[in-house]
Amino acid sequence: MNKYILVTKEMTWQEAQEYCRQTYGDLATADNMDDLNQLVDLGGGVKTWIGLHDFNRESMDLYPNSWRWSTQTRSQTGYMNFASGQPNYNGGREECVMMKPDGTWNDVACSQLYKFVCFSGPSSAKTYHHVAQTVSWESAKSYCRTHYTDLAKIENQAENQQVFSLVTTSSWIGLSRVPWTWSDGSNGSFRHWIVNEPNNNENHQFCTLIVDGAISDRLFK
Repeated sequence: MNKYILVTKEMTWQEAQEYCRQTYGDLATADNMDDLNQLVDLGGGVKTWIGLHDFNRESMDLYPNSWRWSTQTRSQTGYMNFASGQPNYNGGREECVMMKPDGTWNDVACSQLYKFVCFSGPSSAKTYHHVAQTVSWESAKSYCRTHYTDLAKIENQAENQQVFSLVTTSSWIGLSRVPWTWSDGSNGSFRHWIVNEPNNNENHQFCTLIVDGAISDRLFK
């Protein structure tokens, strides 16, 4: 039995979300390939919105796919110091943050290799430590947790200045995010992206639809 209902009226993603919430439950969620195949069959080749979205790219800690510190503790201040035009999720691949030599932050792919900054001590009195090894963000986090407390957590301008005083080359800090969450709040991790997507084309693709039997990122209009 098909658990989905096709709405044939054309709408923006946000209009579709509002309509589905008022009329049914929410925009469609796909938990596996069987679900996706049902959506493909129901759409009959027509591009159709689903509930996967990524609207929280520039917020801190309020939503599942917004920025958060590797300590997994809530930011007390929401402080961020991104460079102009950042974060931009370039190419749909930038989910971790490094500090540039000028003290501003930039989102980059987590697999990139950089030196990094750890912290030790309580959150109220952090001591920062620059490590000259060049590793991925995950490896930097593991190292910091083994030898110190965690990757650098920065919650105000004074702390940013402390880290900046140690950095002479681009270096990882502890900020990262997991992009793309479902409109209904479910935690399903199933994704079946179309080849070479998500790509965040023109840096403004926040929503998804079914295209050629797979998921594609699109502008919400």
